[in-house]
Amino acid sequence: MTKPGPLQQFENSLKALAQVIFRETQATGYAIFELTSADPGLNRVFGIGAPIPEMALLEKTARAIMVFPLHTEGVPDGYLAFSFGAHHTAREAETALSRVVEVIDTIWAARHTDAHYLSLLNRLRQLEARLVDSKIVDRAHGLLADTKEPDVIDALLRHVRTVLRPSSANRTLESIVQELEDELEERRVTSQAKVLLQAAHALSEEQAYTHLRLLSRKSRRRLKDVALDVMAQYTLEATA
Repeated sequence: MTKPGPLQQFENSLKALAQVIFRETQATGYAIFELTSADPGLNRVFGIGAPIPEMALLEKTARAIMVFPLHTEGVPDGYLAFSFGAHHTAREAETALSRVVEVIDTIWAARHTDAHYLSLLNRLRQLEARLVDSKIVDRAHGLLADTKEPDVIDALLRHVRTVLRPSSANRTLESIVQELEDELEERRVTSQAKVLLQAAHALSEEQAYTHLRLLSRKSRRRLKDVALDVMAQYTLEATA
C-alpha cells in the first residue's frame, strides 16, 4: 500500500467541519493522527483549535478527550481526537461526534485517491505504448511482405503519424479535466454570489443558493453566469 501524505488537499473541508463541530458539541479542538512505526507511534497530520499533543492522546484519561479510529481500506491506521473543557461535555457530545467521525473517516481514506489515479494513468500509458508499438510493428512487417506497395517508406510514415495522434483516452482525460475546472470555477463564483445575497437580504445559505437556481432556470442561463451577474450588480452598487 502506498503511504499517503498529510491531508493538505482536504484542509479547508476539515476546517469547515471543525467550525460546525465546535458550535454543536462545545469541543475545544480536534486533531488527526496517523499510526507510525517511530516512537511514540503517532504523527499529527492535522489539527485545529486547542492543541492535542500525541502524548495527551496516549494518556487520554488525564484530559477530556474522545478518540475514534480512522481506517484506510478497512484497516485502522489513524485516530481522530476531540478535546473538551470538561469530561461531562465530552460524554454529552458522543452521539453527535459519532456521526461526524463517519464523514472524516471517509476523507481520511480519500488520501489514497492521488496514488490510485497515478496508478491508473501509469497503466493507461503502458497499455497505449504497447498498442502503438504493436500497430507499428505489424504495419512494418506487412509492408515488408507487400511487394506491390509503390512507396513503402511513405506508407509506413503515414501509418506512424496516424497511430501517434492523441488517443481517445487522452481526449477523454482532457475533457474530464476541463469539466472539473469549469465546475470548480462555477462553485467559486456561486459561493461569492451567495455571500453577497445573504448579506444584502438576510438570507440563509440555502435560500441564497435557491434564489440563484431560480434565476438560472428562469433566464435559461448557466448558474455561473447568473452568479457573475449578481456579483457585478453588487460591485456597481458598492462603487456608486
